[in-house]
Amino acid sequence: MPFMGRWIAGGAVHPLERIMNPRSIAFYGASNNPLKMGSMQLANLLEGGFDGQVYPVHPTEEKVMGLPAYRSIAEIGHPVDLAQLVLPTDLVPRILEECGKAGVRRAIVISGGFKEMQDGRGKERERALREIASRYGIRFLGPNCVGVMNRVVSLNTTTIPDPPFGGGIALASQSGAYTSMLNPYLRAQGMGICQTISVGNEADLDLVDCLEYFRNREEVKAVGLYVETVRRPAKFIAAARETVRHKPVVAVYVGGTEAGSRSSLSHTGAVTGPDELY
Repeated sequence: MPFMGRWIAGGAVHPLERIMNPRSIAFYGASNNPLKMGSMQLANLLEGGFDGQVYPVHPTEEKVMGLPAYRSIAEIGHPVDLAQLVLPTDLVPRILEECGKAGVRRAIVISGGFKEMQDGRGKERERALREIASRYGIRFLGPNCVGVMNRVVSLNTTTIPDPPFGGGIALASQSGAYTSMLNPYLRAQGMGICQTISVGNEADLDLVDCLEYFRNREEVKAVGLYVETVRRPAKFIAAARETVRHKPVVAVYVGGTEAGSRSSLSHTGAVTGPDELY
């Protein structure tokens, strides 16, 4: 499958391109137990018709869902565009570093237990992820997210079965629960999506990156955002203003109420920003 790269200002490919259009994925956390979250996500990826290479990484299984499994990413022996990690929290930093050493430069960290825990240990874990990613040049979504969807390449790394592909709506959400609920709702309303990005805690890539990416995708006709906080206010405003010159943007902001603030803290560890921004 060809890499569908898009160039942005400065001559660089947008960091979300290889996440949303990967040629190969190393999948951590899937097994032959269909009740595991990682297994559900891998099953959706395979059943959705993704035609890139998929490499399950598992310490003991020889095969996972009929695919050859690898003890480590170093055993794969082929370039890997994207790693998805659905692992116990304490394993994530070490595995992310192994991915970096193997040349992986894009990742989705599904695992929770980071800043959203609202304690020093969770914040330290998230700081460690950023440090490792910076060391190896890894750009990543999460942690504490639910994955991505892209109908252009039949990509679905979430637990959401049978996404309502077919339309021109692109979604980016800081809440994984909202992402999971909205897709079935859109299907019931007869509305289709083309892409979904769950950003989770936004330890690296955030809503600003999503706006910039969606703006330059021809298949995206409208953008929906679920906003709990904005970590780069000036950049967010600039990205939103530029995007609405090309296509409509609808943003749901929940941080302005007491209930919304509590939800933000428990879901992604977000401290809500000033209401005036919205």
